[in-house]
Amino acid sequence: MFQVVREFTEDCETSAFIFINQPGLRKDDLVEYEEEFVNLERYLRKSSTALAFEQVELMPDDTFEQLTEYVQEICRIDKLLYVEGDNLESFQPYIDIEKRIIRIEYPPLPEDPELRGQAILTFDSNLKKMLAQVPSP
Repeated sequence: MFQVVREFTEDCETSAFIFINQPGLRKDDLVEYEEEFVNLERYLRKSSTALAFEQVELMPDDTFEQLTEYVQEICRIDKLLYVEGDNLESFQPYIDIEKRIIRIEYPPLPEDPELRGQAILTFDSNLKKMLAQVPSP
């Protein structure tokens, strides 16, 4: 997985690299909660680069950190926005077009199906509100 991400990001062509970490997300969630993921699906379709993995083995806890650090280093990006996905106030809109990494961290999804669906809906809604403020297509 890490090598694939490296290959897709090494050209550094985009002005915003967005990394989303959603602990506890399962492949079945994307089908079972399809209506709750409406905005994520729309952004992935419009994205210049989106990666999907059919099988992912359990990765070390610092994999997400390694990926963002790699892109930050290889693309010489000084700006890193850390966003708490369940707290819209933690996203600081910007108007310049300097390259940056936006790292969105969500809390783990609950196991209860009703609470899980609500959390996914909130995740998707917050993602839409944040990405609508990014001045890059």
